Amino acid sequence: MPPAECATPVRRGCGKSHAMGTLPSPARCAMQDAPRKDNGRSPMPSMVYITASGPDEADAIAAALVERRLAACVNVLGPIRSVYRWEGAVEKATEVALIAKTADDRVQDLIGAVRSMHSYDVPCIVVLPVTTGNPDFLDWIHAETR
Repeated sequence: MPPAECATPVRRGCGKSHAMGTLPSPARCAMQDAPRKDNGRSPMPSMVYITASGPDEADAIAAALVERRLAACVNVLGPIRSVYRWEGAVEKATEVALIAKTADDRVQDLIGAVRSMHSYDVPCIVVLPVTTGNPDFLDWIHAETR
């Protein structure tokens, strides 16, 4: 039999095809969280964890990344306490964490932009590839970074 469209009520179905007899339960479609495969056309999404010295710096970085389309969205998480070793001494500081959502083809430009704006000699900029998620959200990240 041909595959049937998913009828999961989550966002009017996941849009994937399922073999007959294997339709998911009404609560969740396992296919909607399946890893996205690089289709050769659109970049894969990434999340970038960044720390800033305070809220003003964090807000400036977030705004610049979104305005330049280097990130679709940046969450400014608020104050965090950091304990780290710097130049041989254990330091403690209050910082602000950010999470930027971007496409992997924008990552290097994003890193360069953050480094150029940042007050730290060695800013925390860590890229985490996204392997799965809400397909509509992942597509939105791609569209907003063009």
